[in-house]
Amino acid sequence: MRLFLLLVLALTTACSPARRGGSGDGDSDDSHEPNDSAEAAADVDCGDSLQGTAADADWFTWDTGDAGPVVVQITWTDGDADLTVSLEGPDGAVSCDEDGLSVSCSAQAAAGTWLLGVIPLDDAAASYGIGIECTAAPGDDDDDDDDATDDDDAADDDDATPADAVNNEQGLVGRAFSVDFESATFVEPPGVGAILQSQLGDTEMLCDILPSSDLSAGEIHYVFAMGDGFGGQDYCQVTTQPTWGNDGVVGTSDDQPGVWDNPYFEMGPVEGMSLTVDGLPMMLNSFEMTGVFTPSGNAIVDGTLDAVIDTRPLAPLLDEEGGPSAICDLVSETIGVSCVECGAPNPGQFCLNLSIEDSEAQPTGDTLAIRTCSDILGDFACEDEWQSWDEDGDGFPELCE
Repeated sequence: MRLFLLLVLALTTACSPARRGGSGDGDSDDSHEPNDSAEAAADVDCGDSLQGTAADADWFTWDTGDAGPVVVQITWTDGDADLTVSLEGPDGAVSCDEDGLSVSCSAQAAAGTWLLGVIPLDDAAASYGIGIECTAAPGDDDDDDDDATDDDDAADDDDATPADAVNNEQGLVGRAFSVDFESATFVEPPGVGAILQSQLGDTEMLCDILPSSDLSAGEIHYVFAMGDGFGGQDYCQVTTQPTWGNDGVVGTSDDQPGVWDNPYFEMGPVEGMSLTVDGLPMMLNSFEMTGVFTPSGNAIVDGTLDAVIDTRPLAPLLDEEGGPSAICDLVSETIGVSCVECGAPNPGQFCLNLSIEDSEAQPTGDTLAIRTCSDILGDFACEDEWQSWDEDGDGFPELCE
């Protein structure tokens, strides 16, 4: 359940937990206000040394004119609040390391905009200092290609030249691949990418190309399943079959096959796609996934994943009395991000955009089994799962209705 409580987790945990200092005034603030959200971030510059007080969330932004290393150091000077740090650069979320009363974040990144958030996790205030250092990388250039001075992608040697084709494309069929979220770049929702990544880093989402695919005609059929935490499939979670259409049968008029252009693939967009995570149904709209297979077929690189996530099923887990907008209200108040229209088949302004780039996937050595609600309800090894789906205790699990 924890895996996709996206912004609930983003607001209560962090990739770099802070520590406590001395005493502080919970009503104090600083001259950088108002900078309480990512959208209202205060403008700063490379080389700045700042002092601030986090009585509420503080956000800062700056631009780097050249590619190169960026180092951000945050040091707590007083206060008794717990603070969390979120840093995103032009290439996405940046990991940070904690050392006593300080947090250090560093990355080699392209030129562009940076966003830093210092967020308290309670009502107390804490003072802090920030140092920002930016250095241009010698020999790096502005060309979007791989050359002797820089490496801009994993798929090919030069973006002007297509990536090499998979040697045996039929060998891709019936092989499950596990998407690696830990090495990916979280682009949306803005301002919390590093935190989301720290929560989703050990999530296993498996994808398998089915024998019903017609690769010679440029069509692929695929399924998704959740992993068991050890590289295999979780047989107590429903398998998602997005390309088979509403009738769940391949080869009919409502099929939505993906596109195959060796070695590139595109899956989606798929509306009303349901994934089950730890027994929790997740509804995704406008789900799209792309990537590039390596010539050996033993990895997927340069992957992207985009979706619109319906927060309504998650809202009661945050606040049983808060109604369907509970998570949207929290996100808007805390980091200034507004929910968007979900669209068909269940419209309403209760959705959040999710965008992930630069993901990779490795083969698991298995083929995914198609597991339906009926399969799981009839499997006593999955009793804990299917009992948890029966929210009202009437003997009919809502997930399978």
